[in-house]
Formats: sequence, structure tokens, C-alpha cells
Amino acid sequence: MDSQQLRQLISQPEGLKLDFKRELHKLKDSKKDYAKQQCDEFIRDILSLTNGNFNTADQTGYLIIGVGDELRSDGTRDLFDVSNLLTPKQILQRVNPACEPPIPDVHCEIVEIDGKNIFVISIPPSPHLHRTIRDLTPRTTYPAGTVFIRRNEEIFPATPAECDVILREKERVFAKPRREKYDNLTRSSVVEFVGREQDIEKLDELFQQQNNLPAVTIIGMGGVGKTALADRYGQRHLEGLGDGAGGVCWIDVRNGDVGLQIVSFARSLLNLKPPEDLDLPNQLRYCWQNWPLGDVLIAFDDVTDYKQEVKPYLPPKSSGFKVLITSREQLGRGLAYLPLNELKTEAALRLLEVLIEDLNRFQLELDVAEQICEWLGYLPLGLELVGCYLYNRRDLSLEAMLSLLEEKRLKHIAVQKPDPTMTAQLGVAAAFELSWERLDENAQKLGCMLSLFALADIPWWLVKGAYHYLLTSEDEKIDLELLEEARADLLNCHLLKSTSDTACRLHPLIREFLRGKREESIEVNELKEAFVNATWAVADQIPESPTYQRIQIAAPAIPHVAEIAKDKDLRDLLNDKYLTVPFVGLGRFYEGQGLYAQALPWFEQCLSVTRSHFGSEHSQVATSLSNLACAYKALGRYSEVEPLLVEALELDKRLLGEHNVCVSISLINLASLCHLQGRYDDAETMFLQALELSKYWREEQHKTHLITCLEHLVALYFERGEYEKAKSLLMRALEESKDISDVNHLPTLLTYLARIYKYQQRYAEAEKFYKQALEKTKQLVGENHPDVAINLNNLALFYLETEWHINKAESLLIQALELTKSFCGEEHLDVATVQHHLAALYDTQDRYSEAEPLHLQALKTRIRCLGKEHLDVARSFKSLAISYLQQEHYSAAGMLMLQALEILQQKLGSKHPETIECQISLAMLYQLLNSTERDLPNFKHKGKKGKSPKKRNRFWEL
Repeated sequence: MDSQQLRQLISQPEGLKLDFKRELHKLKDSKKDYAKQQCDEFIRDILSLTNGNFNTADQTGYLIIGVGDELRSDGTRDLFDVSNLLTPKQILQRVNPACEPPIPDVHCEIVEIDGKNIFVISIPPSPHLHRTIRDLTPRTTYPAGTVFIRRNEEIFPATPAECDVILREKERVFAKPRREKYDNLTRSSVVEFVGREQDIEKLDELFQQQNNLPAVTIIGMGGVGKTALADRYGQRHLEGLGDGAGGVCWIDVRNGDVGLQIVSFARSLLNLKPPEDLDLPNQLRYCWQNWPLGDVLIAFDDVTDYKQEVKPYLPPKSSGFKVLITSREQLGRGLAYLPLNELKTEAALRLLEVLIEDLNRFQLELDVAEQICEWLGYLPLGLELVGCYLYNRRDLSLEAMLSLLEEKRLKHIAVQKPDPTMTAQLGVAAAFELSWERLDENAQKLGCMLSLFALADIPWWLVKGAYHYLLTSEDEKIDLELLEEARADLLNCHLLKSTSDTACRLHPLIREFLRGKREESIEVNELKEAFVNATWAVADQIPESPTYQRIQIAAPAIPHVAEIAKDKDLRDLLNDKYLTVPFVGLGRFYEGQGLYAQALPWFEQCLSVTRSHFGSEHSQVATSLSNLACAYKALGRYSEVEPLLVEALELDKRLLGEHNVCVSISLINLASLCHLQGRYDDAETMFLQALELSKYWREEQHKTHLITCLEHLVALYFERGEYEKAKSLLMRALEESKDISDVNHLPTLLTYLARIYKYQQRYAEAEKFYKQALEKTKQLVGENHPDVAINLNNLALFYLETEWHINKAESLLIQALELTKSFCGEEHLDVATVQHHLAALYDTQDRYSEAEPLHLQALKTRIRCLGKEHLDVARSFKSLAISYLQQEHYSAAGMLMLQALEILQQKLGSKHPETIECQISLAMLYQLLNSTERDLPNFKHKGKKGKSPKKRNRFWEL
């Protein structure tokens, strides 16, 4: 029944064969007496619709659940979403023990209307009058032997005279010659055919648009529900016949002898008698010629070879018969196809709920049910197997079921052995085995290789990279052609899914199946080595500060790099020298996007793995300690940074000696932390120690570390106001940079030189060097690069802070913002930095409506990437607070400034310059409020405007 047919029924008044209920009877109510009363009422309703009344003997009865009693003038009724449904088997198990003769059959289905699931119970015409064989007590007690009938919309016990009239009519109707329906379908025990309503409609459309094509074919991977869909379509075909002739002939192609199956069907169900002396083709021709007229559907299930298994046995086109095929693979041109995919999440959960038949149990572990559906890849066969297993094992929790699946995987009995009530006859692995057996050696080998990849889109270039290590001939082109043919075979058999022109993906259960085949393969080690070699190389090519383009290139391979990092067996195939590469590559990938929280676990695992593999005394451990320290530093977790850096420094000294460049790098890292925390004396001491060690460095690459150290010292002296020292070291850095081919430091050095002139208020010279830094950056990396955006931002900030050509700042910041977004995406920390500065500019111009969204977006990004207690978050709080202060929104300003101060005191201490600046700003705010109270409630209560200062202070002056 489709939605249109149901709407027609709903528009009719209740009657002799039609009844509506808002909800299903409460057959499982916790109160046993009430449950029994409800059960008896349900039996009475079914029996009354089966018996009907006079002139209804050949009509179908309908009990429709989820529809209100009141019929409106426009032919509509109230609709209600229903659940906790019954299967035909469950209905007959409740009704037939209470009546005689038993009711032959009922049909159940869910029909969706206006987003509501309506449950329809259809009761075919019965040749009998059905009496009760026990007392029923729905509300009133009815003795055994009662015949329930309907008078209009009400139910009454039939009088002997009524019984006689109705029975004689039934005898007359069922005795006359009828146009028969016939079928050999297997009736599914599942009450609700979930998630395939649109596919049923698409089949109708394909048959209507067939355009002389011989058949419509449902294709999809094993277990996706092709047979179930075809079976349901066949049942729907029968229901649509009404009193007309026709039927469904179901052919199980896997059983062989397709022609014999058709002839046997014709003999047994159609009473045709093809002459025995004819050969099979002529017997088949006889059957088609003498097939009774009517609406006929011929279904060929599980076809692998259309030309051999189907084409010779098709009915003549002139018959007008519909032909439906199911197959795991494309059968060639000239057929209409309906690709069938896995269920959507909601449909998968609904199917599992229906199968378990215990709503409380399901709802209590709904989150686990979602995980089970995900583990099964939303595959109907897997869901039905596990659902039936859970139904039979009511003592087993869903959490325990999930644990068993994760432990035993496809070897667990739940996914191996179908329940007797299921239509499916195979477990998951057996269903996939049918497709596996049709693959040649190359396709099977590729399947085993693909099982090593993660459950994510697999970039084909990465597969080809791995395959390069498995080349079997001297001609690489031949091998790649074989690879493409193997991919085509896997796609054709639906063991692999194409997600784009350049990527493919494995279903979770197919991946499990192929993993088993891989471990049985004699080439398992070669496959693993090829995968590791190709995937490791991607991680190795991710630089310390990857560009957006580099991130985009690496992104498709990242889930697969993670497979190496997570799997010890795969890691063991790496040379010791490269053991940390997957972890570092993953960490850099996420750091490059400003996603420091996602980068952190990889650096933590890297340290754990290196310690486990090398022991505590190894240079790789020292490097891992430094990497982890930098990750913590990026997240503002400064208390955890210093112990790691100290340990790395001491380890480098012991293993490499006091004068090794690694010792200097550790000193620089530790010194930069002290600098950040405002411990300027400690920072200076360690920077100078690192600088002293530079006299032992000989290689050019070590010069870059020297320049880095000089840059840090320059920045330190800037903050302390020691401009002459800063200038002296800057000149040394510029001189040293002449001796190395790496000129990447030059823009940074020019920027610092510009800052010196800015602090000396020599703005023209400062502007010249800011511009030189920008131009040099463009020469090094081109016009479109994140570093160009950084220099645009620096120049704009110079104009903003000095009010030197401040009118030029906006266009520069907008350029920087657009460029940064194009490289880093909308929610990167570098984007937040430019938004922060642009908002400050708008604040100075009283453009608060434009400033506020930028402040808030920058704050949101910093909190997402860095956490709520990072210094940059405090700076955003402070900047937004000052913006509100300038607008005289004192309550909001006060609370934000307090949040900023709390973070600064926690991270930098109360004597740090930034903390002191924030305290001064807060004091200024209290002064405006004419209050000396320092508690947060003060701001909550004093939300009124105060007097603004005569001269507005800029945010960098507060």
C-alpha cells in the first residue's frame, strides 16, 4: 500500500471493514490485568474486521493504527507517529488461540504520510465465520462461541440469523469461479520494511519508464537488502492486484536450472502441463504461450551472468510481464538499474529497534545501539542478524553485544548464523564470499591491500603509491593497467565503492572480511610493507609549518597515516630512524591548521612509543619531549611545558654532549617559554648560553638556529625597552644571514628592524623596512602565501598603532584577512589574529557594529583551538571589553576584563607587564563606575552607563 492508497482509506468513514485507532493496544502493559483486557480488545477488533457483515465477504479488512476517529469535512484526520509494532506472526499468535477456525493470514506494513509512520494491518477475505473459543473481557465479558461482526462502525455479537446470512454469502462468494492470484514468495517475519520506501517508488518509476528494456535490476553489495526489496515489491504487486488475476514467479538463480524452476512453477501453481516429450526450451515456450492472462511479475534473484542465467528464459516482450532482477554486479548495458545503498542512520536504528522488540531495553542503551549500527556499517543483513540474536538473547545487553562484535568480529555467531525466521540464508562473511569467489587473483590482491587502509575515503594516488612497491613486471604501465582492471572488478562486484573520480571506500564489514582474507594470504607481509612505505612518505613530507596547499594535499591520506601510528605491527615495519615520522606528521598536520587540541594526542603517543621502543635514554625520546612541550605551549598549558623541556635538555646533554646543536635548540625552546611567562632574566641567560654554543657549529643548517636565537633575543630586548641591545643583535643577525643560502629569515629580521625605528618614532624609516619585509616575502614565496598575509598584517598594525597613515590600515588588513582565509580556512588562528586587529581598527573609528562580529569570531576561534584559559583568549576578552567600554557598556566590559585578568594572573603572574596593563584598564573602568569594589557582582548590579572620559583611550594605551 502506498501513501496515496492510504489517504483514500483515511478519507472514508469507519465501516464494516475499516477501523482507525490512534495508538496500538497496550499489549505489554506492566499491569497484567490491563494488558489482558487490551489483548482481548485487540482480538475482538481483528475478528470483527475478518467477519465483517453482509455484502463484505470478498472485501479486505483494515485496522489502521495512528489515525484519529474524527473525519473532517475535507476528508482528513489527525495523524500520529506509531511504534512498538507487531509482526503478522505475532498477531496470529495472539488471535488464533482464541478463535476457530484460525484466521489464515494477515499483512502488516508501515506507510509514511506527512512525516508520520502509520501502521496498517490488512486482513484478506476469509471463507469462514470465526468464533471465540474462550471468554473475552475487553470491557464486558463475552462468552466462548461469540461471533463478532460490525454494524457500521460499532462491534456487536452476531445474532444466529446474522451468522446464517453472512455464512451463506461467504459460501456463495468463495464457491464461484474466481480469477486466481498466485505466488511462491517467502513471507518475511519482519513487521516493518524500514528505510526502503523511496526505493519501492523508484522501482515503480523504472518500470513505467522501461522503454522496451527487458528488465529492471536492483544492484548492490551482498547483504544490502536486494532480495528483501524484491520480495517486498513482489508482495506489493500482489496487493495491487485487488480482485484481478496475476501473480509473482520467484526464481532463485543460485539454485540453478532456471528454466526448470519456471516450468515447475507453471506446473504446480498454474496447473499447466507442457508435453513431457518436448525439450526444456520448448516446454518453456509452451508455458509462456499458455500462461494465464493477468498482471505478472517474474523475479530472478542473485544473478551473476545475465546472458547465461536470465536472457534465454525471459518471457516474450508481447506478454507484458514485468521482469525484476537482483544482482551484486553490473550485468551490462540494456537494463534499467536501481543501485541500493546501506540504510540511513535513523532507518538502521529503527530496524534494530523493531527486531529487538523491547523498547525499554533499546532506549536505555540508545547510544550503544548507534555504535552497533555504525560498526555494522548500517548494512541490513548485519542489522537483522544482530537484531535477531539480541531478540533471542534477552539477557545480553547491547553494550556486551558491541564488545563481542569488536572482539570476535565476523567470527561471532551473531553475524554468522541466520535466524530461522529470516529471509536471508547466509551470514555476513558467507554473503561476501560469493562475490569474492568471482574475483581474479589481481582483484583479490587489491582487496587485501585496501583492507589496510582506514575506514575513510582512500585517495587512488595513495593506492598507486603502495602498489608501486608490488610491481610484478618490468613494464610499470602493464602493472598499472592490471591495477585499474582490478579496481573495476571490485567496483563491479560492489566490494568497493567509488566516492569520487579520485577516491574509493570500503564498507566496514567488507573491510573486516578482506582483512581476514589478507591475513590468510601468503603475500600479507609484502602488502603491509607496501602500504607502510607509501603512507609513511606522506607524513614525512609534511613540514614543520605546512601551508594550506600542503595541508590540502596531505588531508586525504591523514586517516591512513593514523593507521600506522595506531597499529604496532605496522609501526614495527618502519626503520628505527623513521619511527616517529607518522606521529610528527599527524601532529604537524593539525598544528598547521591551528587545531592544537587534535595535534596533542599524536605528540603524546609519540613520546610513549619512543620510550617503549628505545628506552628512556635516546635522542628520539629527547626530540619527542621537545615536540610534546611545544604542543602544550601552543595550548597554553605552561606548567606542563617546562618539566618536559628541562628533561629534553638534560637528555641531550648526556647523550650528545654539552656543545651539540640539539642542546642549543633545547635551550632556545626553554628560554622562549621563560620569555612568554615574563621571566626575562632566565630567558636572557639561556638565550645567551645557546648563543655561546654557536661557536661550535660548523654546518650551514646550524646557522639558521643561530639566527633564530638572535631573533628571540631581539624580541626580548624589545619588550624590556633595551633598544640598543636589540639593534646590535639584529645587525649581527643580518650579517650572519649573508653567509647562508636560506634567506627565509630575512623578512623577519627586516620586520624587527622596522620595529626598532617605530619605537624610536622614526616612522618613515620604519614604514620602509615593513614594506621591504613584505616585498622580500613576496619574492620568496610569491604573492599568494600565508607569510604575505602576516607581513600585510604587520604593516597594517604599524599604521594602526602609530596612526601613521592609519587610513591605509583597513585595506591591508582586509587583504590579509582574505589571503589568510584562502590558505587556512575560516576558523584558523591566523584568521583570528587578523580579525582581532581589524576589529581594533573599527573600534578607533567608532564602527562598533562592524567591530563586534570580528571580536566575537576571533574569540570563538581562539577558544575552540586553544581552550578557554589561553593567553590569546585573554587578549580577545580584553580587546572586546575595551570596545564595550568605549560604547559605555560597563557591565559587559567589566566581566570580560575580569575574565582576561584572571587568565593573565594564572598564566603570567601578577607582575607581568600584560597583567599590569589589564589591572590598569580594570582600575580605569572602576573609576568610571565611581566604585572601589572589586568583585564581579558589582558589575552585575551596576549595569547603568557611567560618564565617558573626555578623551577616549585606544586599546593599546590601556
